[in-house]
Amino acid sequence: MLYVMQVLSGEESKVQHMLEAFVLEDGEEIFSPTCEREYRSHGEIKEIIRKLFPGYLFIKTVSPLDLHLRLYEVKTKHFIETLTKLLRSDDLFLPLTTEEEHTVLSLLDTEHHMGMSRGVIHDGTLHIFSGPLVGKEAAITKIDRHKRIAILRVRLCGRDVSLQSGLEIIEKT
Repeated sequence: MLYVMQVLSGEESKVQHMLEAFVLEDGEEIFSPTCEREYRSHGEIKEIIRKLFPGYLFIKTVSPLDLHLRLYEVKTKHFIETLTKLLRSDDLFLPLTTEEEHTVLSLLDTEHHMGMSRGVIHDGTLHIFSGPLVGKEAAITKIDRHKRIAILRVRLCGRDVSLQSGLEIIEKT
């Protein structure tokens, strides 16, 4: 199952490497999804990579309680304050629902990266023809053609979350 861990924003990579070294066991996986965005500067198209969910790490495990105990041990033994918590309700650790997990993983490639999407707007209707947003036009709430981003709403941990994804509109008619 896929669980979400909250960390200090900007510390995702540091915490991920530390957890891979000291906490995770065989069969467990941790990742921080990234997304690609493009922008034009002085006539050149440049690419940047950003965190898709700043301040969050995703952990695949079958035993969240055991993982929590290992996290607590590492946190107290090494005085690591950048770890905060696995998201939970009362005493139950909350995995992503099957639908939420499918939504998140369908946006990502095998490297947990979300590439640029490309599309067109015909008669006010968005049609995406390449990239991870193909077929997800209904989830897009806003497009900023100047910044080449799409803002889409996805459900995560029982609440709606807005994501910024790279989207280039090739043509508008």
